[in-house]
Amino acid sequence: EDTALQSDEFVPRMAGKDIASTIAVCLFVTGGLAASAYTMMEVPSVVVFLMGGVCIVNSPTVARKQLSIAKSEGIRTSVNKIRKKIEVLQDELDFLTQSTSELEAEANMLIRSEQDLRRIATEQGKVLPQIVDLVNENELILSKMKRNLRQTLV
Repeated sequence: EDTALQSDEFVPRMAGKDIASTIAVCLFVTGGLAASAYTMMEVPSVVVFLMGGVCIVNSPTVARKQLSIAKSEGIRTSVNKIRKKIEVLQDELDFLTQSTSELEAEANMLIRSEQDLRRIATEQGKVLPQIVDLVNENELILSKMKRNLRQTLV
């Protein structure tokens, strides 16, 4: 069962003024139908029958459209909902931007550290294999840290 279809967002409610205007339109349409029927009986001419037919054909459409308009959200309500969603997305974007900046700063620091380690290793040529092992271990730790940070952000 999909509960999203049952939420208030998908089932619009009619306000009191919308109900009143819908009733008024339906009464007006009914009055127009009654007047057309009366006129067709009293003045049986082609023009009267043509106009009465137009009224009979249009009346259900007018009533259905009025009901649809009354049930739909107003433009202001829709815009306000969109603004709330924009605020949420902007907050998420700010968080991601900050996290990306922090990751870039950390990555740059780690790159500089690796470069320093390589420089030290070349200066002390006799312990080079040990330092290379440390650098490789450092790279593994860095990749794990990046993976953890990405999982935290997602």
